[in-house]
Amino acid sequence: MLKTGELLMLSTEQYADWNGEGPFKVLKDFDIHEIADLVRKMPPLDPTWDVFNGPDDVVNYLVEHAFIERLPCHEFHLGSYGCINVI
Repeated sequence: MLKTGELLMLSTEQYADWNGEGPFKVLKDFDIHEIADLVRKMPPLDPTWDVFNGPDDVVNYLVEHAFIERLPCHEFHLGSYGCINVI
C-alpha cells in the first residue's frame, strides 16, 4: 500500500535493459497491485494488439487519475560495467 506523500520510483526490465521512471509523489493512498490488475484488464491502445500496452499504461493511468505526480529531477548516468562515464 502506498501512502499519500510518499515518494515513488517505477522501474521495468526486459532482457538486459533496465528503465527507471520518477520520482513521483503519491497524491492519494492506493495499492499498486490493484492498479496493475485494473490496467491489465483495459482494452489495448491499438486494437490489432491482443494485450495491453505494458508498464507505460500503468504510469499513464496513475498520472491521469491523480494517484501520483511527477517531480522535477535530474538524472546523471555514471557509466556501466565498472567504468565511470558521466553523461
